[in-house]
Amino acid sequence: MAKTVDATILFVDIMDSMEIANYWSATKYSDFINEFQRLMQHGICLWQKGIKQVKLAGDELVVFYCSKDIIEDIVNAICLANTLKIIWYASKSNRERIKEGKKVLDLGIGINTGKVTYEKRPIVNELKRHVTRRKTFEGLPISLAKRIESFSRKGKYSRIMIGHRTMAELNKNYHYYEFETMGQQQFKGMSQEIPVFELKSCYSLEAEIFGDSKEFDWEIKQLKHIKVFEPANMWLLMTLIDIYRNKNNHKMAEKLCREAIAIEGSVANIHHELGVSLHEQRKYKEALGHFETAINLRRGCWNSYAGKAVCLLNLGSLDKCIETCKYAIHSIPTWLKDSFCNDFHYYMAAAYAQKGDAKKAMTNIKKAIQLGGIELLQKLKKDEGENFVNLYDNAEFRKIRKGNLRKSGRRNGKRRK
Repeated sequence: MAKTVDATILFVDIMDSMEIANYWSATKYSDFINEFQRLMQHGICLWQKGIKQVKLAGDELVVFYCSKDIIEDIVNAICLANTLKIIWYASKSNRERIKEGKKVLDLGIGINTGKVTYEKRPIVNELKRHVTRRKTFEGLPISLAKRIESFSRKGKYSRIMIGHRTMAELNKNYHYYEFETMGQQQFKGMSQEIPVFELKSCYSLEAEIFGDSKEFDWEIKQLKHIKVFEPANMWLLMTLIDIYRNKNNHKMAEKLCREAIAIEGSVANIHHELGVSLHEQRKYKEALGHFETAINLRRGCWNSYAGKAVCLLNLGSLDKCIETCKYAIHSIPTWLKDSFCNDFHYYMAAAYAQKGDAKKAMTNIKKAIQLGGIELLQKLKKDEGENFVNLYDNAEFRKIRKGNLRKSGRRNGKRRK
C-alpha cells in the first residue's frame, strides 16, 4: 500500500549536453555520460543521510530525500547540489573544454519539496522471467522539480533553483542561506504561476576539503582556469573564496571578494567573507564596514554580528561591542543560541574586563564556557592579548583558565559553520 510522505527532490541536468551529443561520436558521448554518472555517485556518498532513492539516467540525476526531518533533508540537498557542481567543474570533460578555450558545461539544479506517494511495486522482467519489487516515488513535486531546474539557465548566481514549498519550509526556522527571487513563473501543464528562487550563497564540503589539503592543488588550478574564461561566474568566485579562506590565504580571499562585489554587491555572505579576511589582516575599521553591510543586507547574518563585535572590541569601542552582543543574544533564534551565543558572551566578557568590571566579565566568561565547552576554554587559555589582562590577578579567573571542562561547563554540540 502506498504511503504519503514529505520528500525533497533534487533534479540535476547537464546544460547543453544535447548540443554536444549532435557532433560527438557515440563512444565519446558514452564516455562523457559515464564520467558524469561516476562523479555524481561520488558526491552522493558525501551527503547520503536521508536519501531513499537515487535515479541516474543519461545526463539526468534525481535524488529523493525522505527522512523525518524535512529541514535536514533540504539542507543536505542544497549541500549536495553545491558539492556536485564543484566536482563536475573539476571533471576531465571540463578540463578538456578549458584547454580548447571553451566554456565549462555547467549543471542546472532544481530542488523542490512536497508530499509524494512511496511504495514498493512489482517490476516484471520478461527476459529473465522473474518479478522484483522496487521502491517508487510518484507525485507532482517530482515533475515540478524538473520544471524548476529548467529556469537554471536564467540564473546569475549558483544556477541552483529552489521551489516555493522548499522556501516555505526553510523560512520556518532556518535562515542561513541567501536567495534571489526569480518571480512568478508559468510551468507547462499548470494554470497557476509558481514563485521560483535562486540560491545566492553557497557552501561545499569539497571546497572545505580542497582548502584543508594540498592534495587537491590541481583541482584548484582547474577552477582558477575556469575563472579566466568566466570572470563573472558568481558561484565559482564564492567557491574559490571558500577554498582560500580554508587555506588561510586571506589576501587572495580579499581579492576575490572585491571582484565578486564589483560584479554583484548585494550578497551578504561575500561582504561577510571580506570582513573576515580584512579582520585577519588586522584591518579592523574596514572589516567593520563590511560586517555592517552584510547585516544590513541580511538581518539573520549572525556570524556577521560576531565579526562586528570583535572588530569593535579591537577598535576599543567597548560600549558598542557590548550593545551589539546584547542585541544579538536577545534576537538570535533559540535553535541557534548554542552555536553563536558563546562567542557573544566571550566578547562581552573581554569588553567588560577592559572596562574594569570584573564581576560582569566573570559572569559572561562562565556563560561562554557553559555554551562553548572545551573549545571556548581552550580559546581563553590561549588568549595572551589585552582582552583579559585586567583579570590576571583575579583568583576566580585564574582558576577557570587552569580548570578542565567538567569544572567549567558542559560539552558543546556541533558548531554550525
